[in-house]
Amino acid sequence: MRITNPPQAKDLMATARSFGNYDLAAALADLIDNSIKAKATRVDITFEPEDSDVVVRIRDDGIGMDLETLVIAMRPASANPQDERESDDLGRFGWGLKSASLSQARVLTVVSWCGGIINAARWDLDNIDGWEMEVLEGSEAISLLVKPQNWETGKFSDRFRVQMEDKYATTITSHISKDGHYFIHYDPAQCRSLSVREAARIQTFPDNYFFQGSRTDQFHQVGNAVPPLLASKISKVVFGILFDKVRDYDKRLAEEAKGEEAYA
Repeated sequence: MRITNPPQAKDLMATARSFGNYDLAAALADLIDNSIKAKATRVDITFEPEDSDVVVRIRDDGIGMDLETLVIAMRPASANPQDERESDDLGRFGWGLKSASLSQARVLTVVSWCGGIINAARWDLDNIDGWEMEVLEGSEAISLLVKPQNWETGKFSDRFRVQMEDKYATTITSHISKDGHYFIHYDPAQCRSLSVREAARIQTFPDNYFFQGSRTDQFHQVGNAVPPLLASKISKVVFGILFDKVRDYDKRLAEEAKGEEAYA
């Protein structure tokens, strides 16, 4: 006797999250590989805070997929490792798109434009019973697209920036508390963002100044603060202006007092 014994969708997809031992950098690299295979010449990655979560958007200008191809691409294990592959295809098992994305998130949405027709497909790990995947077409798929302001202007296009060892650092802002990809350490062997103490040093805080709260809170304090050295320089200028005004005022009062005495 032979029976079907498929895996539970939620269990298998939860297991797939650990395939490849992805961290964020490795997951993004795997997804960029898909863009390369699609002949993309440009890939934009943005991290957008939304309520208590962060939405990661990866946009490229590569060749899109029609609905049938999109459904296949979203299917778990969508490729046979023994099949012959094109020379620029770095994938093998057909898990890369799914496992890379879901290793970092619980919802994966792919929107693709092909031949003037737009389609979208979405896996939601919290709503996946019976292997049900959401498919959207036309206006519903278009509604998922949010065109970034920097797509055409190029402003703030360097969402990933490595700080230079021999140059001035970029301005530390409180956004470093959400992601540190704009503040990557210059040493490639360390492969990390700046620490709270390093960011504080750039802001000219002395090393004996301690910040309280969680790491996120500390980054907020560092990023929102006026750099102490800058505050000191400004205060000295302001003090000099006020001192001169007070001195001139006292001098004028003294001269007026003398005049009154002479008159008397």
